[in-house]
Amino acid sequence: MPACFSCQSNLSADDIYCPSCGIQVQCKNHECGSWLKSNARFCNVCGTSVGEGIAGTSSRQAVTLSPAVNKLEYKDKECSLKTEFTNEVSESLGIQIGSILGTRIGAKAAQRQHTYIQTTSALEDSHLLLPATVPALSESENEVTEQTVSVSAKSSDASPDAESLKQIFRDKGDRFKLNDPRLKAGSKLDYARRLTYTFLFAYEELKGQDQVSCSNLNDILNDAGVYDGNTSTWLKNTPDLSIEEGMIELRVTGREAARKVLREFSDPNIEDKWQPGSTSRGRGKTISKDNVDETSAGSKSVKRKFSVVSKDVEEWTKNWNALALGVNGHSVIKDCSVAEKGIFALWAIRRATSDAHKVVSAGRLANFLYQAFEIKVDERSIRRALKEIANKGKVIQVAEGFQLQPPGMEAAAKMAGLTRVSGVFA
Repeated sequence: MPACFSCQSNLSADDIYCPSCGIQVQCKNHECGSWLKSNARFCNVCGTSVGEGIAGTSSRQAVTLSPAVNKLEYKDKECSLKTEFTNEVSESLGIQIGSILGTRIGAKAAQRQHTYIQTTSALEDSHLLLPATVPALSESENEVTEQTVSVSAKSSDASPDAESLKQIFRDKGDRFKLNDPRLKAGSKLDYARRLTYTFLFAYEELKGQDQVSCSNLNDILNDAGVYDGNTSTWLKNTPDLSIEEGMIELRVTGREAARKVLREFSDPNIEDKWQPGSTSRGRGKTISKDNVDETSAGSKSVKRKFSVVSKDVEEWTKNWNALALGVNGHSVIKDCSVAEKGIFALWAIRRATSDAHKVVSAGRLANFLYQAFEIKVDERSIRRALKEIANKGKVIQVAEGFQLQPPGMEAAAKMAGLTRVSGVFA
């Protein structure tokens, strides 16, 4: 019989370890069972590592039973948590994890943020062994949803932002309607931006709804008379909003902008310069229909009388926006000559009224340019510029107004980037 290579004690055929010094002397792989050499790290016959293998079982058939692994994942818009742990440690960690997530979920519910907790098991028959003392993780999905709505409503009642939003908008059940239009805007486009921010924020704060249909937003912008080409371009390009599959929502910067608007709305020291139906322009003057009143002969100054915006111009502007041609009139003509601006305005009015023989005064052209495109042009300047090109093909003067001709229609359509289809510019 062999002797132990470490202490030289006699060994029996069944000895895997030396009974005297305890060192492993024989390969544990029962299909092998070879005697190990001194200082060997592996069996020189089967290659089994010293210390591995199970006596009575082939190392190639040995099965290591992995403990059940529980996976827990939590996500919201600001943070995420993903962890794995076994049943053996779940009882000691369960209360701590449940407390953390319970606090987080409660806080997010108060902010109307959507959260979800997903628990899965790595093995088919394993279960997450969290104590029953953590109610937030043991309730059904429907119960959690009901709790979220309840907390949201309480938070919105106590929120200063919510109180301002309730003053600005009236809840009609399925949608909000503008109630107080004083958003402290400086221009028509600024008003459209402010209305968009606060409208979407109202759904978040008062209804717990992050996303709103684009058509719903378009309706309130149209009702306020501020949905035009400039607004449409801003909506498509602003980084403050996220638009996907017909739904629109605020990003972080948009939410910050909404809160800023609400602060200014509540500040009595901030002047409200523009709102729907406003007649103020620039330095408090309004472009009227026919408001040039020449002073005495030789005087270099011109006295202007400003009145309310023409109802005709308001109707033309509304019809032009409804055409939805995708033409950003402001960008198209902002760098053009006064005559080109007049031609473009005549073309847009003709499209809006479907009247091929429409005659428009210089005052209403100037008014329309500002209402539809936020382009400021002096009435006298546009009258003089169109008179200079009248009867040269594009425009003719009729009484005190101007009428667009086919060459002028073609020139304006090209400015707008539209193409000819079957003889008509579309």
